[in-house]
Amino acid sequence: MIAHAPVVWAANPVFVLQKHKILALATFEEGCILRNWALEGLERAGIDYKIVYVSRSISGLLDAVKAGFAIHPSSAITFLPI
Repeated sequence: MIAHAPVVWAANPVFVLQKHKILALATFEEGCILRNWALEGLERAGIDYKIVYVSRSISGLLDAVKAGFAIHPSSAITFLPI
C-alpha cells in the first residue's frame, strides 16, 4: 500500500441533502472501488440514489459536481476544492 486516504463526498457548495429526494450521483464506470463503496454505503443507509453521470475522468465528474447535477465520491488525496 502506498497511501491510505479517506473517501469524501464532493458536492457543489450550495448542495443540501434532502431526505425524501433521490440523490443524484456522478461516478466512474462499473468496477471502480469508489463507486462500489458509495453504492453499498448508500444502500446500507437506505438512501435512494440515481446515477446521472458516468465518466472515465475526474475532471468530467467534477464538472458535473460544479454544475450542481450530482455529488461524487472521491479520495481525499485527489479531491480538488470547487
